Order: sequence, then structure tokens, then C-alpha cells
Amino acid sequence: MSRSIDLFIRSSQPIEELAREVARLTGLTLSPGEDGEGWVLDDGDIHAELHRHGYVDDGDLLLESYPFALSARVVEGTRPADSDEADFLRTAAEGLRRGGAESLLVHDLEYRDRPRRPDAAGSRETAGSAEAGGPRGAGDGGRPS
Repeated sequence: MSRSIDLFIRSSQPIEELAREVARLTGLTLSPGEDGEGWVLDDGDIHAELHRHGYVDDGDLLLESYPFALSARVVEGTRPADSDEADFLRTAAEGLRRGGAESLLVHDLEYRDRPRRPDAAGSRETAGSAEAGGPRGAGDGGRPS
């Protein structure tokens, strides 16, 4: 199982123009994705995808105001906040910030796709894939699921 790190980006531009802007502001090279709707960024072992996301707002986490996300996956056993992918997206976020673009970096965003059940401590839900429901948590510093 892998977990995601997402750099949410606020922009009213079409994704093609946003990809060019991300490339200009960060010095990264993005290529059209195979699905024709997203853009792909590969830098060594880092793989990220720029796409229009379907996340919904969750409390104070206002994801709907950031229609795009540059997302990377982190393999199990690595704390998302300590990963190379997180460092990479932090660098991209800084380039966007310097260019005046608004973004929000979220570590390990999770989704509900099964009935909730408390863990051993009785305080957290079991999370799975993004098939149903909205985001459960973010920016948790890589707390294991």
C-alpha cells in the first residue's frame, strides 16, 4: 500500500496552461499524461502527476478552492513527511509561492471507503482507497495509518 502527498494548487487556468506555469516557476519538466487529462513529472525516482482533483472540503481543510493537485505516492514503511517525494513537493511549492501561485501541501490524505471502526486506541478510523467519501485527515506529519 502506498500513501499520497499532494500539493494542491489554486488556479483558474486550464490544466495545459497550469502545467506550463508550474514548469516555468519550478524549473521542472512536465509531460502530457497517458490519460490525456493530466500531466506527469518524473525526476529520478520521483514520480508525480498534475491533475484536476475531486476532493471535497473537510472542515477547515478547504480543498475545493484548489482545483488542481500535483500528487506523488510514498511506499509503505516511509513516513510521508520524511520522504524524498515530500522534499520534492516542498521545493515545487516554494517555486510556486515565489511566482505568486497559491498552494497547499498535504501529507497522507486519507479516504473513507469502509464503515468506520476505531483502532486499538478507539480514536481513529480505518481508511482505505478513494472509492467513496471525502478526505479524513491531512498534514498529520506522516502519522502511520
